[in-house]
Amino acid sequence: MKVIFLDIDGVLNSAETMKEGIHLDNKKVVLLNNIIKETGAKVVISSSWRIGSTVKEIQKQLRLAGLRKYPNIIGFTPNPKTGFRGDDIERWLQDNKEVTQYVIVDDGSDFFDYQKDYLVQTEWEVGLNWFFADQMLDLLR
Repeated sequence: MKVIFLDIDGVLNSAETMKEGIHLDNKKVVLLNNIIKETGAKVVISSSWRIGSTVKEIQKQLRLAGLRKYPNIIGFTPNPKTGFRGDDIERWLQDNKEVTQYVIVDDGSDFFDYQKDYLVQTEWEVGLNWFFADQMLDLLR
């Protein structure tokens, strides 16, 4: 199984869209759609949006922003205990041994060194764009 560990702020939005009050930029969601369609990847939400939310709530928000393959959202990484996102992803992977390939898409960098080989680090000012989407596709192919 292929997995995308998805942060939302700084990935599916940007500094510019947030100034405009847009929390989910449908242009960025379309890029995510294309990646899911091309790779068959499942999505695990690693964003702080998962705290206090359910999978169904996040699915609904993403669907309203244009995510077509929203059933591909299969869960959340565990809630942070250490505040280090690398721990959350490691714990999820340990509980889900069927993962064959994964990519982490995040504007942050709080990951273990070995996880950085699988990290596509977006920029808060820009969010997901074709450049970052191509990197994700390369890691999932």
